Amino acid sequence: DVVLAAQEGDFSKTVVADFDDPELNELAGNLNSLVATVKGGLEETILVLQAMKSSDLTKRVEGNFSGAFSELRDGVNHSADGLSSVLHSLRDTSRTVGSSMTDLLEGVSELSTQTATQASTLEQTSAALQSFTEAVEQTSKQTSEMRTIARGTQNKAQEGGTVMQEATEAIDRVATSSKKVTEITSVIESI
Repeated sequence: DVVLAAQEGDFSKTVVADFDDPELNELAGNLNSLVATVKGGLEETILVLQAMKSSDLTKRVEGNFSGAFSELRDGVNHSADGLSSVLHSLRDTSRTVGSSMTDLLEGVSELSTQTATQASTLEQTSAALQSFTEAVEQTSKQTSEMRTIARGTQNKAQEGGTVMQEATEAIDRVATSSKKVTEITSVIESI
């Protein structure tokens, strides 16, 4: 009965060792010891695997086993250690990426503010130069050289405004990419 139960995965049965023959009692004791060893090894392994399934990576197989059960214990414990190490690395990487993304977003925000301020200043400068050009044209129509210089300055200011507008668009694209990276970071942190 004990052997048949063990073959079906039931290690709860034991042989009652109360025979008149000492060899049969020893055989029964050895069989009970074998069943107890198998039961202990499997129960500890199952407990650790169930804990891992429940995201508890602190459990390990503790029993003093030899042979195949020693290899099983070491393999399960090594797997739990490896998985724990990977999850800690992922958590640390996720925190580092999150921190970097925060710094990047702050930098982009600051750059965007500076760019907007410079664009406003450049726009005011452009408006002032345009007024200056009109004043120069009204007061000294005969001085074509001054008129040429003023127009050149105005063109450079307009080119600067175009460059600033392109920079603002590039910053907007960086901000969009940063949002996507933040979403990826959130997914990694939830994992």
